[in-house]
Amino acid sequence: MSKRGKNSRRQVSTADKVRPYNYSEIPAIRYAVEDRYSNQIDRMIRALEAHGAHSSANHLKRQKQKIKRNTDKFLKAAATDARDEASNYLRTVAIGSNGTNYSKGFLFKTIKVKKQPDGSYQVAPLAVAKSKRGWYAYGAALEFGTQNMTAEPFMRPSSDRIRSKVQSKFIEAMRASKR
Repeated sequence: MSKRGKNSRRQVSTADKVRPYNYSEIPAIRYAVEDRYSNQIDRMIRALEAHGAHSSANHLKRQKQKIKRNTDKFLKAAATDARDEASNYLRTVAIGSNGTNYSKGFLFKTIKVKKQPDGSYQVAPLAVAKSKRGWYAYGAALEFGTQNMTAEPFMRPSSDRIRSKVQSKFIEAMRASKR
């Protein structure tokens, strides 16, 4: 190991400082559709192919692909709507506990939509801030509160406000799969 001088400092990027933070505590909304039909459809396709009904099996495969494609479009649209709703809320309804307007900083810009490995979509504010104790998720502090700050939820209420819109979009997506 090399010795460093007294005044020598190791440069650390902001990303390196933030990395140790536990992102599982971030207030996230997840959009997913439970798939109970794929295995049954796959069995039907195999049975049709085994009995020589290849055109019917191909038709069923195409229908399954349509459902999957439309479901993915729906999930992405629902997550995007939730992100937009939460961002708009943070930009327009930023009122402090003492009744004064104040800025939520750049938190509304950090709300991101990310597709998960399981096919679901997650909406989460990824802003972090530094305190005397280290890095913390600013979105979690705002959503759940801290010992010094009352909770001002913005993710869950945003999801609740668009619930009926999301339900109607899901019905539209499934109807589009039938065509």
